[in-house]
Amino acid sequence: MLLSLEKGFLFIAAGKTATTSLTAALLPHVTTDRARLPFTIRLSVPERPEMEAIVNDERRPLTDPETIGAVMELYAAEHPFELAFANRESGFERRSTDLNDFRHVPARAARSLIGDALWARLFKFAFVRDPWDWVRSNYVFKRGLDGVLRMDVEAVEWARDHVSLRQLAVPYRTQHAFLAGEDGRVGLDRIGRFEALGRDFARIAERFGIDPALDRLNATAEMAVADPRTIYTDAAAQRVGELWAADFAAFGYTC
Repeated sequence: MLLSLEKGFLFIAAGKTATTSLTAALLPHVTTDRARLPFTIRLSVPERPEMEAIVNDERRPLTDPETIGAVMELYAAEHPFELAFANRESGFERRSTDLNDFRHVPARAARSLIGDALWARLFKFAFVRDPWDWVRSNYVFKRGLDGVLRMDVEAVEWARDHVSLRQLAVPYRTQHAFLAGEDGRVGLDRIGRFEALGRDFARIAERFGIDPALDRLNATAEMAVADPRTIYTDAAAQRVGELWAADFAAFGYTC
């Protein structure tokens, strides 16, 4: 998630929906003064106390080069670590040993981290993707492939089983589950579409007076066909319709 107290927005970053490109565009406007944030950030690295001290120093903004360097070093190092975010008032905590779990925070966890009052004041948005393409993209990305031209039932179920655990412990880890609140409803102010990324982000950027330009970053291998549904066998297509029924229904995509 990306929070800007200055601009008044909260971006919920659902995986495989151009989140790297969107993050790059929004990052200059994100609040980095930790004293102003509604949550604390704590890093535990038993084997690297000097790194732990740098990241846990609340006098350093999140964009401090030394802080960023210490965090980035965790990506390459084999040292065990735990990163925890905690709401200052309620004490709600989110802990993980996967740094991406703090980039891709589900909406319900984000609300608990920032608190109901701030949640109500912010303009909250996210992007979603056609389930046919989202399943394909997850499969290609998780398997490290250059692309795929055929998806059978085995591939679909592999994709289901390997969507990151940050997608919540709910059936088949749908985009809907990631963006929905405790009541099962998506209570965000704007849902953009991956298929209209430039147009939809430009509208959000205009609202906040920020640059609408997006770089194409961390993109999964492109499809060789215009309609991603055509790469699924009949049985696989039926399985996608069953497993991601909530996404089709919630976001208006054609099953």
